[in-house]
Amino acid sequence: MTRGDDHQRPFVTDRDARDVEPVDVRLGIVVAQKPCMLANALPMLLLTFAPQADPESHRFRLHGDLSLANVDLSSYEEPLRPTHAWRLAKPSLGLGFGAKIEPWLWLGASVSGSAESRARRTITLGYDAEEESVELVAQSTTQATTLQLGLDPYVEVRPTPSRRVQPFVLAHAGLGYSRWRATTDGRRGDPNHGLSGRVGGRVGLHAFVLPRLSVDADVGVAHAWNYRRSRDQLVPSSRGVQLSGRIGISGWW
Repeated sequence: MTRGDDHQRPFVTDRDARDVEPVDVRLGIVVAQKPCMLANALPMLLLTFAPQADPESHRFRLHGDLSLANVDLSSYEEPLRPTHAWRLAKPSLGLGFGAKIEPWLWLGASVSGSAESRARRTITLGYDAEEESVELVAQSTTQATTLQLGLDPYVEVRPTPSRRVQPFVLAHAGLGYSRWRATTDGRRGDPNHGLSGRVGGRVGLHAFVLPRLSVDADVGVAHAWNYRRSRDQLVPSSRGVQLSGRIGISGWW
């Protein structure tokens, strides 16, 4: 060995080699074993959390829904309002319960609700003929709050009750209650109340991601009749078509 080779060789003592080698060996074993442990555990995890092949054993269902896309196409009875109008309604939350009659037939009911607040500012302008100018005559701010609740019994038909992804058809009929109040420039008006009736249908899917948990999605259409209180009696206010899309989750047992 020449002096040049001795100069290029790193200076490592026997004690350093003994200290480093066991650590490197232990680390190598841990790193090598982790992929094997994960590979062995993966089939067990998939078997544990995979959906059941036969969900027909379910007897009850508890579900929560969020209605995102709500469009109302209404015809108003009052002559001072437009004959036809459409609007985007606020999202609503629903909670329901169902029970199995047959593997393909379920009966249930759902309760839904939504709250909405709208602000409107009114500005009145006047024209001064002498000054030949437009002047601000008055302005006001109106805050309207609306609370809506609904109860809808339903019948659901599932043609393929044993599959993990189950299409369904649903028919429902129910009642709704609404309450609204307007506040103008800090002066609160009297609350008003209304009732509504509706019938409709929905088409959607239940996708089982766990044996007792599914993700749901559907679209639906309903026809509604709305009534409001006027002089201590209910009078027709509007009727129309409601379009909606929902997503939700269901627990089955």
